[in-house]
Amino acid sequence: MAKLPIFGCTFFLIAATTLSAQPPFFKAKSGSHWVSTDLHIHTVFSDGAVWPSIRVEEARKEGLDLIAMTEHLEYQPHVEDIPHPDRNRSYTIASGMIQPEERLQVINGSEITREMAPGHINAVFIKDANVLLYADSLSGIQAANKQGAFVFWNHPNWDAHRKDGIARLDPFHEYLIENKLLHGLEVVNETTYSDEAFQIALENNLTILGTSDIHGLTDWAHSISEGGHRPMTFVSVESKTPMALKKALFEGKTVVFEDGRREDYDSIIACTGYWLTHPFFEKELIDYSTGPVPLYSKMFHPELDNLYFIGMFQPLGCIWPGAELQSKLMAQELIGKWKRPKNLAALCEKEVTDPHYKQVNTPRHTITVDFHLFVKALKQQLPKNYLSKKPIASTETVSA
Repeated sequence: MAKLPIFGCTFFLIAATTLSAQPPFFKAKSGSHWVSTDLHIHTVFSDGAVWPSIRVEEARKEGLDLIAMTEHLEYQPHVEDIPHPDRNRSYTIASGMIQPEERLQVINGSEITREMAPGHINAVFIKDANVLLYADSLSGIQAANKQGAFVFWNHPNWDAHRKDGIARLDPFHEYLIENKLLHGLEVVNETTYSDEAFQIALENNLTILGTSDIHGLTDWAHSISEGGHRPMTFVSVESKTPMALKKALFEGKTVVFEDGRREDYDSIIACTGYWLTHPFFEKELIDYSTGPVPLYSKMFHPELDNLYFIGMFQPLGCIWPGAELQSKLMAQELIGKWKRPKNLAALCEKEVTDPHYKQVNTPRHTITVDFHLFVKALKQQLPKNYLSKKPIASTETVSA
């Protein structure tokens, strides 16, 4: 069996090449199919550089099963050269090229284009893009939902909207999620992947998507002729129909891979990682979901002297030597042979502001330490005669 290059979880797809002459990426189980999609593309009918027919020909050549025409609803930079009061025009042209029984299918969509928040919101499986034009974005999103659209947030980490490049929810997005007006989230857009967006999607039960957001030629952006591949989303469906795809998107049955290698796979394994949580504590006491927690040596709380955290760190190396040293340090304090520094609170804060590694500020990157520096610092606080350098022979007799 070939090794499976899972990027994060069985939910989103970074990129893949599917040429129509080649076999499918995955062996679908009986009664199901894998569908390759790109749900975010542009043409000259918004700010793209090609005619809709080019998008269809590209998708055919690359072996896609379905594309969504998602022109910017409000942003129309070519309108003087290509006047078109009908916001469905791109879809009308593209869908008109599809032949009966053809593998490729085209669905209608639109990109509600606003400043943050909410930013750019895609609505696919819509009936009429024209009725989404409202002065306020919320009314447009509600109108899309009334048409039964699948609605997702585009490039939440886009630096034009997030100067730090970090995806995060605003109250507007929280409102959309709470009221079931937002159903998915782009974790991959063009050539960028957002770890924070991935986390947001998992925490809020949003379908994870990877899209090309292509404006020029796909070959220019992804070197298709040289074996490259656009980002796309694979969806597990009961049948190869748009309605089956729509149902699967709402259910979150999507997959994303890191590269575009084509191999046969027997199964897909979910590598979902983990969260650092302490549900038995009040969040005011310790909460890793909001960022690093100030703990001296990753084990001593600045206010509670009868609470210890052992092994609550992630070294670039083995965790056990560090955890063992933490246990020894705890034992030294319990027997009265070690005292906490008087400036403990300041030292705790220093570990937060001056970590061993400057990483992206996400819940996944709050406890990383350099193995050697961390172990060295713990050893310096223990008596030299307390650090055994060779195994101590056991005096116990073990009977067979």
